This record gives sequence, structure tokens and C-alpha cells, in this order.
Amino acid sequence: RYSTDKYGYQRQFKEYKCYDSIDCPLRQECMNPKAKPDTLKTIRRNMVWEFYKQFTREKLSDPKTSSIYSKRKIDVETFFGNLKANLGFIRMSVRGIEKVEAEVSIACMATNLKKLTALRA
Repeated sequence: RYSTDKYGYQRQFKEYKCYDSIDCPLRQECMNPKAKPDTLKTIRRNMVWEFYKQFTREKLSDPKTSSIYSKRKIDVETFFGNLKANLGFIRMSVRGIEKVEAEVSIACMATNLKKLTALRA
């Protein structure tokens, strides 16, 4: 079974239906209480997505990768979090690679100037 998102990207899913879910005594626990009485329990799995999730879990369980990733949180995420939360830099206001690069450069300069003024104070 295929599903298309709002950008037109198609994803392939495996769909599992439980045909015994109508009379199941545990129906209230695993299904939405607002569901119609004749609704079947359906589970959808994107196997490509599941593969990459497992691949990422294995990579992150490696001590070397884990230490690199933990440093990323401190170095990179704070910078972009500051850009988004404090400077309100959430979306680009221009189009084209050159213009976007210029806009990001200005945002980075603003952040660096903010750091410099904090150091001098």
C-alpha cells in the first residue's frame, strides 16, 4: 500500500488489520474510544523507515559515534536554538542559494556580535 504526503512524496507501507478486533475484550485499551464499533484495528509500518531507525540506533549505540553526537548537542544545537528562539530566524525570507547563503551569513554575524558584546561586558 502507498501513501502520498503533501509534497507529493510516495511512501510504501505494510498494513496489518486485525479482523478479530470487533469482539476483542481489550478493544478499549488499544483503540480510540470514539472509533465506530465496526472499525478494525489497523497498524501501518514503513519498512524503509524501520530499517533506517534500526540502523541509526545501532550507530548511536557505538561509543565513538555517541561521543561525537553528544558534542554536537552542545556546539551546534545551542547555536541554531538561539537563532530560532532569540533572533526569530525560523524561515528564509529570500529565494535562491546565493541569497539564502547571504541571509544565513547575516544571521550568523548577528549571533557572533551578540557573543562578542557579552564577552566585553
